[in-house]
Amino acid sequence: MNDNEKQQAVAPFRLGILMATWGRPILTAHALYHYAGIQHPKMELVKTVVWSKDDPTALPVVKGWDYVEAPNQPLGRKWNTGLRSLIAKNVDAVMIIGSDDFISWRYFGYIYDQLRMGADVISVRDLYVYQPGDDYVAFCESMVPGAGRTISVAAVRLLKSRLWDDDATGYLDSSIMQRIRQVSTLRHYNMRDMGARGFAILDVKTKDGPNMWSLVQIGPNRYALENEVGARLNIRRVTKVPAAQFFRDHFPHIVKYKELGAADPYA
Repeated sequence: MNDNEKQQAVAPFRLGILMATWGRPILTAHALYHYAGIQHPKMELVKTVVWSKDDPTALPVVKGWDYVEAPNQPLGRKWNTGLRSLIAKNVDAVMIIGSDDFISWRYFGYIYDQLRMGADVISVRDLYVYQPGDDYVAFCESMVPGAGRTISVAAVRLLKSRLWDDDATGYLDSSIMQRIRQVSTLRHYNMRDMGARGFAILDVKTKDGPNMWSLVQIGPNRYALENEVGARLNIRRVTKVPAAQFFRDHFPHIVKYKELGAADPYA
C-alpha cells in the first residue's frame, strides 16, 4: 500500500456534538440549523440531540441530527442516555452544547488541534451572552462555561460513559466537573482570549426561558449571572460589544439576531 492509499485508509477524526432540549422550540431550531451547517475539513461532525416525549413544545426535525428520546428528569440520566448513543457511533471526542448555545466555526479548528496534541478535557475561560432585543452582546471574562466543553472518548470511557451523575436534576456543569476531577490523569486545556483567537461561544438568554442563568447588573459596571432561586455567579469583567458587529463577525447567517427565539429562523 502506497502513502496515498494509507492516507485514504485512515478513518477521519469524528467529533460528536451532544445537545439536550426542553422548551424554546424556535431558539432550538436556530441552534440545530446552525450546527447542521458547520463543516470542518479535517473531521466529521456527528450530531445527537436528546429530546423528551413529555416536552409540551414541538421539536423541529433538522437533517444531519440523530434524535434520541429520554425522560427529561433526572437531567443527568437524560444527558447520559444521549452520550451513550453518541459513543456507540465511534466518535473520538464529545462536545457538549445547550440548545441556547451558538459556537462559531473557527472554534472547531482549535478543538481539533488540541485533541490531536493529547488534550482530554477542553474548556474555555470566557463567554458571550446575548439577550435578544439588546443592542449589545456582553463579553464575560474569567468564567468557565460548560458550552463547548469537549472531552476525549478515552476520558469518557474512564468515566464509564457516564459524564453526569444519573440522579442530577440540575447544576449539570458542577456534576460533570466533579466526575472529571475523579480521574487525576486527564490532561486539561483551558482556552483563553477567544476574542483574540477569532471565535465566539454565545449563550442566548430569551425572556421566556427556560434559562438556567440570566445576566443581571448588580452595580455600576458590575454584572453577574443569576438563577431563578437567587444563586449568583459574579463576573470579573463585562465588555459590551455592538451586537450588529458581533453577529456580522461570528454568525453572519443570523441576520435577525434581535428576534432570536421569537421568529422562525428559516421562515
